[in-house]
Amino acid sequence: LALVHSEHSEGRAVIFNQYSPLIGALVEDGRADDAVRLWREMSAAGVPPDNMTHAKLLTALMRTGEADAAGELALQLQCDESVVPDMPLFNVMLQALLRIGRSVEAGYLLNRLRNAGFEPSERTLNVLLKAFCSQGQLREAMEVFNTYVSSGQMPSAFSF
Repeated sequence: LALVHSEHSEGRAVIFNQYSPLIGALVEDGRADDAVRLWREMSAAGVPPDNMTHAKLLTALMRTGEADAAGELALQLQCDESVVPDMPLFNVMLQALLRIGRSVEAGYLLNRLRNAGFEPSERTLNVLLKAFCSQGQLREAMEVFNTYVSSGQMPSAFSF
């Protein structure tokens, strides 16, 4: 972080491929707060984070027990029209929203996923099943499972 701050204070621009690996390293080192701080600085400096950076940050927040922060970040990303999620980011955002009980927003995100031309993946199915089952919503879990199967996709043994 000191290097990034030094570059900024000396008037030199820090480019995307300098921020993202550093955010990833902070995440891997268990320094989620520093990773979030750097992500905010990156955005404020006009350097848009990519989907992998967003996904790493969300995953780190959830892994360190900061589900509320991950959910709030997922909501921000969902509302930010400049963010065009790919399938892995959709899944991590969905997981973050469901962890904080924001199932309505998760439903909107699923609709956005479909409107973007994506079909829910097996990973998406597993995220949904885990969330519904852990909240005791077995009927919803079965509906999701049946919809997935009726769309012609086959879940793996992991989904069962």
